Amino acid sequence: MRSMRFTSRGGVVTAVLMALLTLGLTAPAASAAVRSWLPDPFPIPGNWHCADKSRKVYSCLINSNDGIEQVYKAVLVVTNDTPVGYQMSAPVVNIWSTPSPAQQIQGDACYASALSAGYTAACYGTAVKRSTVCATRPNAATITANVAVSFAGVRTTVVSPALAVNC
Repeated sequence: MRSMRFTSRGGVVTAVLMALLTLGLTAPAASAAVRSWLPDPFPIPGNWHCADKSRKVYSCLINSNDGIEQVYKAVLVVTNDTPVGYQMSAPVVNIWSTPSPAQQIQGDACYASALSAGYTAACYGTAVKRSTVCATRPNAATITANVAVSFAGVRTTVVSPALAVNC
């Protein structure tokens, strides 16, 4: 039986392989883009259609135009008005269409992150054109931004007001 000895190079290779395995196990699904957090978007612009949960977690649907057609983007906004920071985990920002049964049009994840006391942060989903909404869901009447985030194991979900697309 051969004796196994670890060399410096072998240790580095093992460390790199373990790091890649860890990244693979903790990465979000390949179908969802992972978005970064940006600073406070307040005051909310007029083309944002928002709903909030206890004025801490907001779900907003941005309605804009690229010069050719309507473009929509979902936004998750989190405000921490507590005296301590907290950890946000499993944040998602999605666009869904109606009529029932609802169908997901776009799904994105946001990085799990801490939010310091007294700060607000926003995570913007991928922009979706009206033509994409209609190609994905030919009978779509409305769309909403559906967001969710967990704080200390408690999941908070918020749905924005519906915006007519009438495909």
